[in-house]
Amino acid sequence: MQALSSDVLERLNDPIRLDVVNRKMFAVRDDDPDLAALCDAASLAANADYAFFSFLYADHQRMVGCHRFENREIPLEQSIFLHGLHGLHGETIEPFIIEDLLADDRFCENDLVRHEPELRFYAGFPVLLEGELIGSLCVAGREPRSDFDPSFQKMMSHLSQVASALIMSRESERRAEQTALNLARSQRRHDLALRAARIATWTWNRMTDTFEGDELFRRMLGLEATARPTIDDVAAAILPSHRSRLMAVVSKGLESELEFSVEAPLIEGGRTLNVFGRVLELPQETTSDQTVFGVMIDVTDRRLAEEKRRQLLKELNHRVRNTLAMLQSLSGQTMRRSANAEEFNAAFSGRLQALSNAHHLLTEQDWEAVDVQELLSQQIDPLLGEKRSRVTISGTSAMIGAEESVGLALIVHELTTNALRHGALSGRRGTVDVLTEISSEEEGRKSICIDWQEEGGSTSCLEEDGFGLLLIRRSLDKVIGATVDIEPNASGVRACIKMPLHIK
Repeated sequence: MQALSSDVLERLNDPIRLDVVNRKMFAVRDDDPDLAALCDAASLAANADYAFFSFLYADHQRMVGCHRFENREIPLEQSIFLHGLHGLHGETIEPFIIEDLLADDRFCENDLVRHEPELRFYAGFPVLLEGELIGSLCVAGREPRSDFDPSFQKMMSHLSQVASALIMSRESERRAEQTALNLARSQRRHDLALRAARIATWTWNRMTDTFEGDELFRRMLGLEATARPTIDDVAAAILPSHRSRLMAVVSKGLESELEFSVEAPLIEGGRTLNVFGRVLELPQETTSDQTVFGVMIDVTDRRLAEEKRRQLLKELNHRVRNTLAMLQSLSGQTMRRSANAEEFNAAFSGRLQALSNAHHLLTEQDWEAVDVQELLSQQIDPLLGEKRSRVTISGTSAMIGAEESVGLALIVHELTTNALRHGALSGRRGTVDVLTEISSEEEGRKSICIDWQEEGGSTSCLEEDGFGLLLIRRSLDKVIGATVDIEPNASGVRACIKMPLHIK
């Protein structure tokens, strides 16, 4: 069998031609019903056993719309149509007709001739799109033929043009389907974004005074799904005290800048909407019948967050001022009670670290409440090192607020440093037991009691005139109902700290 010419092979592999073929092929299914009907018509008109459309790739042919032709793909070396070509673009490509394939030296050894389907005659008519040969419309039979008159060629040429138009139509349909799919996906993303942000969309026909909106728009305003609300219906969902302002802002905005934005609290649910509208100037619309497009944004959570932020800043300012005042007092008192700079630095740094640890624990809990036993461990553990095993913390814990936490942190720090310097932990066998219990008070109120008991200490373990003792007794002065009792006994320091519980 004669090989394909180098010119034909070069043209087959042209990237531009292959791009056209791939785009057209992608739009056509193997069982395309219209191409199948076209091939049926070609077979009937030509009185041929077989008819098919062949896409020409760089290394094979793909058959689609086949009439009785079982081969769906063949290698290029088996191609009959390509042997009749002298070029693929830039020249006129003529139909290729062979009356008897078996009598032609180029095809007598072709598998399609020697074996099933045992072709004898063949007629292929080129199909070009975008100036490139993409394939051919072919008819073939099992017997030689010589009755190919001009009318036959004209008819087949017309059918090949129909095939060309059909493939172009399929590509357009495919492109339209992809565009519709992309649009649907984009709309879906748009809808999800609006829903996540709680943004409702609406249009207002000013001539008919009717609104149309999405589901969220109706749900926000408490409207029925079938209702066609007017501006009065929308205003009726707003708090009466804000309706006149809403209407005034809308009227003024539309008269001047063709847009408006106003916040409106709803009657139901206590939520607040930001209503934004803008006139979209459509052709042939007068000022009175312009359509207003707009959105409603539920800003309730944002307003609550802003209010919470303001409260937090106010609270933070209050706490910072209190902390600075406390630090000023601590530094002054510590300095007056210190013999030298080294002693001041050690005492003040420890107290400053106690405050820092308490603030860190509160920050982790958003300054709302901390666990008593967690606070005790946080203050005690860093100071003890190897002596930590000589301190036990037991009992029932509870949550306490910020003021109580800061005061208790300073008390526990002073008790621990005193135990290390003068009390039970200054020797080798002393221990400290810390017991936390919840007690019930009158009218159902509850308190947390923290009992600090040293064992193995002495009665001289407490500096009566020291600042540490003063700090222990006064650190909870700002906590109403709190008491601190501390005294030395034969075994060491005994302290009882009691604070009311306000946090469940």
